[in-house]
Amino acid sequence: MVTNGYCTLAEFKASLYEKSFDTNALDDAVMEDIIEAASRHIDNETRRRFYSSSAGETRYYQTTNPSRVFIDDLLVVTSIKLDQDYDRTYEITLAATDYILCPDNAALNGEPYTFIERDPLGNYGFPSHRKGIQIIGEWGYSATAPDDIKQACIGIAVSLYQSRRGMGMEGVATVTGAGVVITPKDVPQFAAKIIAAKTKNWGG
Repeated sequence: MVTNGYCTLAEFKASLYEKSFDTNALDDAVMEDIIEAASRHIDNETRRRFYSSSAGETRYYQTTNPSRVFIDDLLVVTSIKLDQDYDRTYEITLAATDYILCPDNAALNGEPYTFIERDPLGNYGFPSHRKGIQIIGEWGYSATAPDDIKQACIGIAVSLYQSRRGMGMEGVATVTGAGVVITPKDVPQFAAKIIAAKTKNWGG
């Protein structure tokens, strides 16, 4: 079973069939391991995840700029609270008029919010101490993997499967109970470009 994979087993198999592979249902567990490994590799390389959390996930932040705080990928905000006296009780709940989710057109472009700015007419600045800002919401780059991320996942998974069968690669990948090790040579050039384009630049 694949958890938060960026392609389905059926999509992966369809890509293999197009490459004239003779797959077997007994190989499904191995294929699923490969899909999940490819998906988590994309997460690790981009420093973001292309699936969403539950709506009530809580995260904490601090900032050196009282007017701006950089955050993980955020899809929907439930609440933003501030701890102004260092006791982590978050006594101040910001109103929607106190802050601006940025970039401005993120939702229209199918992208997440990556930083929050104080509204010019807002009543509060962001505290700088550790865990001074509490944000509850739905986190992730998107609720489902974008098409380019799906294709990158399929490309890496197919490459790993070829490697496992000793086809077209320098070595032969080994799938064990400890997981799948992905090296740069296992990542097709087009997939590497997609990953580079989606990599998060914190504070940029």
